[in-house]
Amino acid sequence: MSYRAHLHPAVSQAEIDVFCELSKQGLTTGMTTQKMLMLKVTYPDFFWTEQKKAVYLDGTPVHCTDRAERRDAEIDGVFEWFAGGIWLGYRCG
Repeated sequence: MSYRAHLHPAVSQAEIDVFCELSKQGLTTGMTTQKMLMLKVTYPDFFWTEQKKAVYLDGTPVHCTDRAERRDAEIDGVFEWFAGGIWLGYRCG
C-alpha cells in the first residue's frame, strides 16, 4: 500500500450507508471520519471527538483472530482511559 493510500483509506459501502443513516438522525454534527487517533494507531470508521465515541465496521476477518482480539482489548483500554470514551465495533461470538 502506498503512503498516499495509507493516509486516505478507501471508504466501504457499509460506511457510506451508516453515514447516511447517522446524518438522517442528526448524529454527524461534531463527527469526523477516517481520522487517525494518536492514542494508539487505529483508524475508526467514524469518530466523534467531543463525545469521545468511535465506531468500527470491520468484521470477522479483522477482529476474530487471537492477535486481533488482543489488539481490540488494548483499544478498549485506551478508550476507557480516554475520559470514559467508548468504541462500538465487531465482537467475536
